[in-house]
Amino acid sequence: MATLQDLYPALSAVAEALRSQPAQIKAAEAQLDQVLKVPGAYNAAHELAAQKSIPEEVRQLAISRVKNMVVQSWRSRTIFNDENREQIKARVMMFLDEPNNAISYHNETIAGKIARQDFPRTWPNIINDLMGVIQASAQKRLSDDNDAAATLVTRRALQVLGAILDEYSSKVLAATTPVMIQLTGTLLNPLSTLYEQFSSRYFSRLNPTTINDPNVGYDVEIAQLLFRSITRLMIYVWNRVKQLSPEEEQIVSGFFQNSVAQLQSLFNFRAELVLALHSSQKFSSLDAHGQHTLKLLKDLIQFVIDDYFRAMEKQAVSRFIAMPSCTELVRYCWDQVVKAMNSPAELRTNEATAAYPSHFLCSAMLLFRESLAMWSPNRQNASEADILPATFVEGAVQQLVQTFLPLSDASLELWSEDPEGFIEEEEKGGDAWEIDPRPCAERVLITFAAKYTEVVIPVLKSMFDVVVTTATTDLATAKQKEAYYAAIGRCAHRLKDVIDFDQWLTQVVVKEVSSTDPLNRVVKRRIAWVIAKWYSDKQLPASSGTVWEILRYLVQDQGEASDLVVRLTAAIAIGECVDTLGFNADAFQPHLPLVVEGLVQLASSCETYENKTRVINALGKVIDCVGQRIVPLVGPIQQVIASLWEASSTTDGSATVGSDGAVWLFRAGMLVLAKALVTASGDQSTSLVPIVIPLIRQSLTPESKLHLDEDALQLWLAALRNAAVLPAPQPGVLSLSELIPELIHQMHDSIDLLGTLLQILESYLLLNATMVVQLQGIPLFEVLKKILTSFNVKDVLAASELIFRLADPTSWPDSLHTSEYFWDLLKNVIQDKLNANVLSEHICLFSRIALQDPNVFNQLIIAGAAAHQAPESPLFEGLLDQWWNKFDVIAESRLRKLTGMGIAALVSTGRHEVMDRLSTEILNMWMDIHGELKESQVAMEDWVKGGSNPDEEPLHLHWERDGNSPPDTFMRESEGTLEEVRRKQVWESDPIRKVKFTTFVAEKMQQGTVACGGQEVLQTKYLKHAEPALLQQLEVALASGL
Repeated sequence: MATLQDLYPALSAVAEALRSQPAQIKAAEAQLDQVLKVPGAYNAAHELAAQKSIPEEVRQLAISRVKNMVVQSWRSRTIFNDENREQIKARVMMFLDEPNNAISYHNETIAGKIARQDFPRTWPNIINDLMGVIQASAQKRLSDDNDAAATLVTRRALQVLGAILDEYSSKVLAATTPVMIQLTGTLLNPLSTLYEQFSSRYFSRLNPTTINDPNVGYDVEIAQLLFRSITRLMIYVWNRVKQLSPEEEQIVSGFFQNSVAQLQSLFNFRAELVLALHSSQKFSSLDAHGQHTLKLLKDLIQFVIDDYFRAMEKQAVSRFIAMPSCTELVRYCWDQVVKAMNSPAELRTNEATAAYPSHFLCSAMLLFRESLAMWSPNRQNASEADILPATFVEGAVQQLVQTFLPLSDASLELWSEDPEGFIEEEEKGGDAWEIDPRPCAERVLITFAAKYTEVVIPVLKSMFDVVVTTATTDLATAKQKEAYYAAIGRCAHRLKDVIDFDQWLTQVVVKEVSSTDPLNRVVKRRIAWVIAKWYSDKQLPASSGTVWEILRYLVQDQGEASDLVVRLTAAIAIGECVDTLGFNADAFQPHLPLVVEGLVQLASSCETYENKTRVINALGKVIDCVGQRIVPLVGPIQQVIASLWEASSTTDGSATVGSDGAVWLFRAGMLVLAKALVTASGDQSTSLVPIVIPLIRQSLTPESKLHLDEDALQLWLAALRNAAVLPAPQPGVLSLSELIPELIHQMHDSIDLLGTLLQILESYLLLNATMVVQLQGIPLFEVLKKILTSFNVKDVLAASELIFRLADPTSWPDSLHTSEYFWDLLKNVIQDKLNANVLSEHICLFSRIALQDPNVFNQLIIAGAAAHQAPESPLFEGLLDQWWNKFDVIAESRLRKLTGMGIAALVSTGRHEVMDRLSTEILNMWMDIHGELKESQVAMEDWVKGGSNPDEEPLHLHWERDGNSPPDTFMRESEGTLEEVRRKQVWESDPIRKVKFTTFVAEKMQQGTVACGGQEVLQTKYLKHAEPALLQQLEVALASGL
């Protein structure tokens, strides 16, 4: 049995295995895990980590294990008793002189996670203790640069303080707010004072000559750590406190103003330093310390603008705009963007050696963009002084388009070397555009166009006029034309009244795309993108055949004047253009074969799964939009689905390139494409069954289910809904009936997908319920019994109802009894423990069974009683009690009629438990239903005059609220498929809608009279206690039904 004495050897064994014995890692870690289960082991590991005489790799491993457990289970008394907790908290301070960065980082994390839960309640002194250390060691550092110990302790203590403030400020409990406000009052002044001291030091000492001095770099790092802690406090107050006292307001605004000044000073200082290094040719002499110092300055500037200013703006933009010096801040940041635009490209990369780092420029543009509201001419009560001059807006738009929108040399290099990687970069979603100057500048342009439409649109129109008359003579021209088109595309919906798009297509674009000059690839790719933007943003129908000619040509052209980037962009554009509200399938029809051919070829040509997915998504949109027009082209699409699916299944990685996530997304896209093909093919989808079945099977394997199950089930459902028939399983012939066992298996195991699985079951039943029951009766009823307790109980009962309505009445009684599904249903009703509405659904289901064959219904109860050695009569009595009790729960007239017809069917058997209630509950139920329904037959004369069959005289249902239309809950979104017809037929043929209630009851009363012994027995035994008036009403009602 492991003891604490085994801890150090176990840690050493793991460290050694990690270093030089990979084969031993698993065994060594298993042994360590056993030792760590000993009470007090994590405290002992923390103590070992604090001992600097122990090898660093062992200490690092020990503290990492402690950190993980603190994060997971700090409150667990089994792992950390009270004494352990106090010792670990005290030991946090012992790591403040730790030279190893990894060990120090783990200590920061431990301190932060503990403080989140224990400060200030059981760890009240940690902040004061840290501040004492910070102030003492910082003063030593300020007085003596060479005091390495003081420098290290200052940095470590500030890192721990920052971690604690990060964690504690993220708590949402109300009690956190007063503590944070108190901390702000306690920490703001001393931390700000130190920040000013260290900032002044590096401002005065840092220059091209001292850039490699590590001591100057430490001053920058300490200043950065100080500012981070102050910012955590100020952001918390800004986000959480709605009403501040005047003194607190002054603190917030004062810090804001100081930070505006600090950002300007810091950015100017760094820019001048970098420019001086460039001019003095000293970059070549930069060592690691110098590079690190420049990066620290860059990171500090980025933190100020992102984690302070933009964080404030995102939380409350109106409050942010109203802050003193906000206008000064935003204008200053924009000025830096302007300076960057007028500087060489190498000065605006995101390297530490760039004077205008691209990440900062993006943040500056975003700050400007998000603050444009305060200068918008559309703002209420805006004065002339508050509105940006037209010349400023015009100049800004021109500069953005000419400087940031052209493709960079790096982008063009990526295009050349990795075309699919280029598309991946261009199509990146999420927030990636916030750190990339080109898409960021596009967003600023869009905002300018929205806020200053009257100024920006003429500028864009003039760009358009230039680009359509400019020939592509060199790469520079191509890049500028591409940038202009990018600007026009981003604002396409605002240019509809100033640009004749159709004329542009016929007179300009046709010539551009037919050019054989490879330089024109850059322009061609952007033209395809602009077309997509024009139609998708405006939701216009691409009625002109010219659009499809251009896109079809671009997606198919494989000459020297095109490439994979152009073809992929055209494919994406096709998908976006067809997916519009006004899509005209007739105009698209002549181009459909060649578009499909081009997309199929392109999908096979792409190497990455990401781009294959883009192409098949576009193809899927085409299929969705053209519908049955795709049927003649199904063959090639079916082939490419099969081949690409098989290629994505290979394990050697030779077929295509991509991450595991991309592979699963691709396969999901293939399932969506197959579903689109099946849906569009409709009643001609039978030919697709040989590919649909393998796709479904392979998508529901244990490995694939996690990623593909929902899409696979949707394909399965679509295949069934569009099937004309359901052939029985035959050897060597693929049929959807083969998948019925798989459906039952999935219903057993996939509780989260039961809703869709039950819809699939319903589709099978609507096709051939008798065959389904004959093939899988007992397993089917067993799984229905299992899932009856799920949250989908209403859907379970609805699917069960279809079995009893559609399957041959002789096919299901034995399996229904053997599976004990009926027995469970009966118990649910008699025990009366479920929701009343759910039990009323049970009664409706029993009514369906009784309508099919009431004698079978009675026999099921009798057989269940025998199997469970229970007397049968109490079962009938309990059931009939609930039949009556739940009648008033049922509100819908249709279902009330069903329950009345169900009880009438039971009356026809003459069973004494039923007949005993005839004069009371049953009579009252029938009369209630009769009074509600008001049913009548259509006049025969009118019916026959209309040319209809007299034998099909219809029943007029005065109680139907929606006419003859089945409700959405019954149709299950099957509209437009063959299943829609099947569902409507089931709805129309329902006895509830076809048979007059009084006619049905009169017939069943006659049968019941015979079954119970004749009219005399009925009157003397079962109706003698009936109220005469009620009995007379019944006789009149039944007479009307005969």
